[in-house]
Amino acid sequence: MHAVNVEPYETVTINGIARNVDAGISEVVRENLENSKQVTICPRVVTVDHQGSYSKIQVRLCNMSAKCVTLKHKSDICLISEVKVLDTIASDFTLDMPKDHWQSPHEDLKVKMGIENMTHAQLNRL
Repeated sequence: MHAVNVEPYETVTINGIARNVDAGISEVVRENLENSKQVTICPRVVTVDHQGSYSKIQVRLCNMSAKCVTLKHKSDICLISEVKVLDTIASDFTLDMPKDHWQSPHEDLKVKMGIENMTHAQLNRL
């Protein structure tokens, strides 16, 4: 393996390796380490790719400094925590759907949203 260089103001995606991840864990959220000042981890829910004694996890690194950052092989770069994804937002949501479908996902989460006064742009972001 080799070191990873992250140039100033650059974002790179690498395959990180985690050991001792329970085989029943399928999704994790990646977060910054508390003492990490070199790079920022873009928090995101990712799928765990189990490979026997270790697991691969994609990690997106952001270097927001004006200096190149070099991460040595086997460096601790992020913290992962198990998450349970209850529902995903469909990318095929359209305004053609009946009004009762617009509110049902929010009602399932016990969130009340009045959509009557929303613009098309706001409705598209739902």
